[in-house]
Amino acid sequence: MPLYPFYCKKCDKTFEVFLRPSETHQEMTCPDCQGNNVERLSDKEESDLTPGVCGVKKDT
Repeated sequence: MPLYPFYCKKCDKTFEVFLRPSETHQEMTCPDCQGNNVERLSDKEESDLTPGVCGVKKDT
């Protein structure tokens, strides 16, 4: 299962969740504040979080 990054607008935290591709549209709850104002980060934001080769940040 892929790991998807999410952002909680209530507590301003980012968290990751393992989901099947068919589950990515379900409503998420923040594990820190239990808030439901959560959005999945876009591919651009997701790639910024992913380290490059040998832990070196990818050039954008």
